[in-house]
Amino acid sequence: RLFVSSINLSTTAIIDMVKALCDVSSVELRHPLPEDRSRNICRHPFDSHYRIYSLQKLVEVADFNMEKRPRFVWNSIWDVLTEHFAVAGCHENIRVSMYAVD
Repeated sequence: RLFVSSINLSTTAIIDMVKALCDVSSVELRHPLPEDRSRNICRHPFDSHYRIYSLQKLVEVADFNMEKRPRFVWNSIWDVLTEHFAVAGCHENIRVSMYAVD
């Protein structure tokens, strides 16, 4: 509900929210989730699992706000998002990178 309601935020607030979500997403994408040691499976590095909750929410916020904001506001939001999506799109984990690009 918070992310859907982002269309009601002021220009400054939505940009701050997107920056904060990008910061959280960056932390999530830097650290893979711990392995399930109970199964003693040696996984390939590309099979590591990363939390992508904030990345998903960034996509949702972008989608909700794209049509609702004036173009100059959307451009400011997009400036923040493109940098993060570019980094996520080059992630070592193919699942993460494909999600960011898609």
